[in-house]
Amino acid sequence: MLLRNRIVLIICLASVLTMTAMMVTVYQLLLDDYEYLVAEHESSSLADLSHQVEQGLQQSLIALESVSWRLVDSNTGTLYPLKELEAIMQQSRLANDRFPDGLLIFDADATAIAENIHVPGRLGTNYADRAHFRRLFKSGKPIISEPIIGRTTGLPLLSFLVPVLSDEGKRLGIVGGVIDLSKNNILPEGIDENWQDDNTFLIIDVNNRLFVSMQQKFDEVQPLPPPGQNALVDAASRNLHSGQVTTADNQRYVVVTRELADLGWIMLRAIPYQRAIAPARKSFANFSIISLFIAITVAMIGWWVACSLTRPLEYIAQRIDSMADDPSEVSILTAKGGPEIQSLTRAMNRLAKERQAVDRLKDDFISSVSHELRTPMTSLHGSLKLLNAGVTGDLPSKARSMIELALRNSERLQLLVRDLLDFNKLISGNIVFERQSFALSELLQQAVNDIGPMAAECGIRFDIHDDQHLGVWADAQRLRQVVDNLLSNAVKHSPLGGEVRITTEPASPERVRVTVSDQGSGVPDEFSPRIFERFAQADRGSKRAVTGTGLGLAIARELIMRMDGAIGFYNTEGANFWFELPKARERQQEPQEESTLG
Repeated sequence: MLLRNRIVLIICLASVLTMTAMMVTVYQLLLDDYEYLVAEHESSSLADLSHQVEQGLQQSLIALESVSWRLVDSNTGTLYPLKELEAIMQQSRLANDRFPDGLLIFDADATAIAENIHVPGRLGTNYADRAHFRRLFKSGKPIISEPIIGRTTGLPLLSFLVPVLSDEGKRLGIVGGVIDLSKNNILPEGIDENWQDDNTFLIIDVNNRLFVSMQQKFDEVQPLPPPGQNALVDAASRNLHSGQVTTADNQRYVVVTRELADLGWIMLRAIPYQRAIAPARKSFANFSIISLFIAITVAMIGWWVACSLTRPLEYIAQRIDSMADDPSEVSILTAKGGPEIQSLTRAMNRLAKERQAVDRLKDDFISSVSHELRTPMTSLHGSLKLLNAGVTGDLPSKARSMIELALRNSERLQLLVRDLLDFNKLISGNIVFERQSFALSELLQQAVNDIGPMAAECGIRFDIHDDQHLGVWADAQRLRQVVDNLLSNAVKHSPLGGEVRITTEPASPERVRVTVSDQGSGVPDEFSPRIFERFAQADRGSKRAVTGTGLGLAIARELIMRMDGAIGFYNTEGANFWFELPKARERQQEPQEESTLG
């Protein structure tokens, strides 16, 4: 038998055996993968919904807090008279919208004294014996109750309570809001109908073993069934994040859960298993037909096609691996070989060009957004600074704390916008470098002085070693930006009371090295390859270490490289970031003008 025929026979036998083994294996893999994908999709949807629910509950508490601030007479330090309290409740449009079933005001002992919706017998009733009121008395913080039966209405309710405090922090009363679960649902409006088509969505209160929300509204508080009677409720009670559950009637479900941490409630979503894997079975049927066709095709074409395709495919695979290892590399392949190879080559070339175009589009988009954000952010930041400085007069303590919080966050946004603009200018080549010779000592000392207040808050001190008074040939403004980034990172990752060491030394006769060393835990090994990538931040470190934008080191690297330098790091008793730049030139060696586009 000819060698070619033997090779064809081997290929045919191998194809049949491979197809059989593949079909057996792929079927189970498809089931597992589709089950996983369904669970991931539902988990993501559930996480989004839980965020909306938590956000809605917090917004309801904020609406009550806004009412509580208006109930105290600033002159007497006590609650306003009853008529004025009722007027305030009627005027609080946001609170009325959030609590369509009623707003109440209680005195300091939890006796109802005012309401915006009249319920017979409610005024004058004392609620101090209710568990959620006792929790408020103990903690002094806003409270959301478990599902309860209204004492005078007899309806299932959620009660929201916020203490009314004097300037000295003394409880003067309580403002409350009510949601009637028999008429209203705590789920946000506009949820996809798939959430409400098969009675598989629940919210339960595990601690009190009560239903908080179901597909259908309920007219009385619904307790959870005993353990073992309802597999879905048992899965929610165990907070089974994802998995399979089989009910008493042998119905299988793919279940995902999500915890509302602040309330101790569990949200559950259950998808019938057969519906979850239906696409897998359909895909497997298509896969079987395709596999059979491929096996027949391989048997007919045989050895010649295999050999003719192997060599060019290996070359293409090498180029793809090279592009995968270095995302910045765009390799344009030469279209040669058979039609299939040429088509694949053109597709890969198109993909490479599209990836390059997408990168440019992304950079242009970030740049445009950053420019658009800068002007309103500047106005917002300036306004907040004026408010914080008391230009408009003295502010209440709560208002001042909120202004200070907004001011800090606006500063962080301004830093992010600035870093985004700087980085995009760098990669687009729009930054002009004005290089000159200058001594490092003054620049380093100025940088240390400017970051000193931030370091002093953490008890961190600086130690500059510039014994040789070295100079560099660089752009002083851009180099200061690099030093500021490295010092800021060192302070963020240093322990309290630590030391940041700055050392200058000759790296070679023509280059100077500057090293910034901290006493932190160093750069994690798994993060090292990405340390200079944009938006890259290590998970490990102090709480101060996660407040950056993830652009500082990427900007520092680009600036140093554009000034003919090098930058890197090593771990020795902490992280040690270094950069090298050309040594300062003699006066006669400096050109009259030098400006280099990055």
